[in-house]
Amino acid sequence: MRGSVATEARSLRSVTGGTRLYLVMADPVGTLGSPALYNSLFEVTGIDAVMLPWAVAADDLDAAWGGLQAVKNLGGMVISMPHKVKMLRHLQVLEPRARLAGAVNVACRMGSSWGGGMFDGVGVIHALRAQGWRGEGTSALLIGCGGAGRAIAYAVAQEGIGRLALADLDALKAKQLAQEVRDACGKLDCQPVAQAEGPYDLIVNASPPAKPHAATDLVGDRPFAPNTFVVDIASGRIPSALIERGRLAGCAIVTSREAILGQVRPIWDFFGLPALTPAQLAAGIQRYEG
Repeated sequence: MRGSVATEARSLRSVTGGTRLYLVMADPVGTLGSPALYNSLFEVTGIDAVMLPWAVAADDLDAAWGGLQAVKNLGGMVISMPHKVKMLRHLQVLEPRARLAGAVNVACRMGSSWGGGMFDGVGVIHALRAQGWRGEGTSALLIGCGGAGRAIAYAVAQEGIGRLALADLDALKAKQLAQEVRDACGKLDCQPVAQAEGPYDLIVNASPPAKPHAATDLVGDRPFAPNTFVVDIASGRIPSALIERGRLAGCAIVTSREAILGQVRPIWDFFGLPALTPAQLAAGIQRYEG
């Protein structure tokens, strides 16, 4: 359905010599929804721009960037795995969340320089608040300490939670991030864990889609309490095992859809595009989802 919507949007308008180009740079790109989503928004707003998927392997980032930065009508990029951390070395300006997380998920021109921002954490917090979550004094388990996980760790820490457990199949990643969060957030109890030591008020899976069993392996078989909030930003269109467990327990759920939609407006603003009205955002999402 989403593919047909994107095709329809492209058929309704022409790409001209003045069309602004935006990219989603990742590997793989086949399951990414960002091109269809932003093209739908360009359509409803009448902005002469197009977003395309750009499949770049991890080892080819430097070579690809060498050419991309010379493209004069390239307005910006959404950055996804595996480039969120490595892209930092190519950017001259970082917004505060990107600097804190040490990762970016968006880049754009800033005069003669390129700047980066990180909005993965913003999207998750926005989606959680819409479900009624309030962080003050609560506990959280974050699974996956890569680029997106780093951003989410700082985002939930800044919401005033009392305890944050970090887990990753690479134990060193969890240990390093826990130390960095403690250094940045003072009194927060932040520790790496090898297995879930709940109960937790919030469980977030930010592990890569390429590791679909990481969350269930680290959470174990402990039943979820019905007042737990369960987030899976790697869930895709098919509900993950973590999401299904949460639903069966009656938990409030945040999927990758809600987390992605929660960061559309800040990314749009970061690109410097004309202000997006609530009606335009709603219409673009409706077109995108068909």
